Amino acid sequence: MAGNTVRGTEIPNPNSQFPNCHLLIAETQYHITQLGGLFTMNDAVAFLHAMRFIGAGLAMTGAIGAGAGVGIVVNGAVQAMGRNPDATGIIQTNMILGIAFAEAVAIYALAVALIIIFAA
Repeated sequence: MAGNTVRGTEIPNPNSQFPNCHLLIAETQYHITQLGGLFTMNDAVAFLHAMRFIGAGLAMTGAIGAGAGVGIVVNGAVQAMGRNPDATGIIQTNMILGIAFAEAVAIYALAVALIIIFAA
């Protein structure tokens, strides 16, 4: 098969591994131009890519909890250090440890989002 036709136009297809790839792209471009540039989700591949980005965005909602957790930890530590300045070293050590655990959740959320985008 040397090429495919879309709406009577010959589309060359040099890629033998994915024989319908150029046909799919040409069909999508045809629908976009027919609607005056308005994009419609008539392409399964485009739909799956859109769902990947939505999933990655939902995965990153874990970073919201991490940011709130860090704020609460620092708030409590500053109040405790203000009430008991003698225990500042212990409180500060525990605060840094709590911040590290809260930020680990945000890093896990980022890792999951990147896996969804690039590996799924």
